[in-house]
Amino acid sequence: MNCPACGKELYDNGEERFRCPFCGAEVEGSGGAAEGEQEETLEQRCQRLERELARMKIKAEIEEQSATEHFWFRGGNWFSMLDRQAAREALERGDIESAKKHLASAEKSFNIGCLLYIALIIVILIVAAYSK
Repeated sequence: MNCPACGKELYDNGEERFRCPFCGAEVEGSGGAAEGEQEETLEQRCQRLERELARMKIKAEIEEQSATEHFWFRGGNWFSMLDRQAAREALERGDIESAKKHLASAEKSFNIGCLLYIALIIVILIVAAYSK
């Protein structure tokens, strides 16, 4: 069976209802009503759409950070790249809180990397000035 929210293929273990491990949407299993019999209530739909909106915002932030880092530092910061990848993997699992934590860590790593690059340039200029 497939998740109605994210479309990923799921294993149906016979439970009536369960949460999708990828997006967290409520899924009707084969143990419950037949497919199409029971419609989603407005409250359930709002909750599903809010979770999907949160996922999409985090995904956009990850890609924005990646584009910014690529623009400023062609090679990128290795630590922030690892944190962004961990955030992407957390989103795939449906763990939004973990993705937010990894995204914040990636931003800190990026800022530290910027400071290190600036410090390196200053040290090179000082060494060049005193070596004359």
